Amino acid sequence: MATLTEEKFLLVQQYAGLLETIQEAFEHIVVCFEELRYEGAMDLWEDILLAFSQIDDSNSAISEQFVDNPALLDCFDQFEEVLEATELLGKVDDIVMVQQIISKKIYPVFEDWRNKIDQEIKPYYIF
Repeated sequence: MATLTEEKFLLVQQYAGLLETIQEAFEHIVVCFEELRYEGAMDLWEDILLAFSQIDDSNSAISEQFVDNPALLDCFDQFEEVLEATELLGKVDDIVMVQQIISKKIYPVFEDWRNKIDQEIKPYYIF
């Protein structure tokens, strides 16, 4: 395992925190949809898309610090699957379809990816 500088350690912690925040946002979206609060759900979805963009931008920089961990590098690459899942929404304008795609397609893909990356990244910031 690579020894991290304090700066890189903080970066990993922030990255993990962002993943946790996204997870919570997805959980809240599901509740919003169940309560028919579509505007709130879509506002959260926009926030998630922004966070996905941040993750995508961060992955290459963070991966440079983990060249000795091929499993973690694979996880960073697999984020592309999450981004591809978001494309399922395309130009869908039926809110029920949007709900189904986010809840049943995109969220599970994110959750699977997050579980994989958590397994690989936690040893770097949880002792």
